[in-house]
Amino acid sequence: MRYLFAIIAAMLFAQGCNAQMVGLTSGYNQLSETEKADVLFNTKDICDMPNDHKIVAINGKQLKECLAQTDSAMVYRWVPHCNGKACVPLNVCRAYAARHNLKLYIVAEEYDYESMQGQNSGDKPVFVIDHKHYKANLRSRYSKKFARDLMGDAISKDRELYYALFMVFHKDQFVRTIPTVLEPINPESTALGK
Repeated sequence: MRYLFAIIAAMLFAQGCNAQMVGLTSGYNQLSETEKADVLFNTKDICDMPNDHKIVAINGKQLKECLAQTDSAMVYRWVPHCNGKACVPLNVCRAYAARHNLKLYIVAEEYDYESMQGQNSGDKPVFVIDHKHYKANLRSRYSKKFARDLMGDAISKDRELYYALFMVFHKDQFVRTIPTVLEPINPESTALGK
């Protein structure tokens, strides 16, 4: 039975069927042409970009350049339609960052135009991981490459960091993750795990 499913799936893809499993891929190919026009690629200066309700595709190195310009920041790798305990609406995340004096960067893991525009109300645009930069359409591939660019050596010491949603930085140095924005953190701490 397992082999039959694999053969049928391979045949569908070989015939050019544009099947896409939600959550497994970037979702970019599911956007309409009008929605794709609202996605900006290869944007040079993202650090102080105002929110003009465009979706800005970025890579980890670009974000790290922005983090270097601020003392304390939090990156939220947002997954639209996530039902997990750690997943929160963006307004909750924004309020948490403001209470803790953290500059917030929201980076969507996948393209979901309706969700992104519905939540795109902050002073910065909603960013999305640039799957084209990482030459991958599978979310698991480009997401790991983004995390590696962003957190550097820390990721080689703790592979669980690939799956972190909330990351705290001091300048461009990764400090730690937090399980949810509903727990207090000390943004002054610069040691991992403290």
